[in-house]
Amino acid sequence: MHFQRKPQNRDVELKVRFEEGVNNTELATYLRLHARNDDFAATVLKARQYVDAADIRSTKKSVRILFPGDDTEDLTW
Repeated sequence: MHFQRKPQNRDVELKVRFEEGVNNTELATYLRLHARNDDFAATVLKARQYVDAADIRSTKKSVRILFPGDDTEDLTW
């Protein structure tokens, strides 16, 4: 016999894993308070709106390497 999960259960599992994986404590608290009764898609939407409003996206750091005597070329990583 092959057991299939109901779509509702899968949605709940995704939502819980998403909330547990959030690194920002303020966002995690916000989701616990404001997305308590939402499904996974609505929770992700609220998380994206919060990140946009709070401007807490991680910044991408880069390093510029300049070689002596060659100011025209640089490598950015």
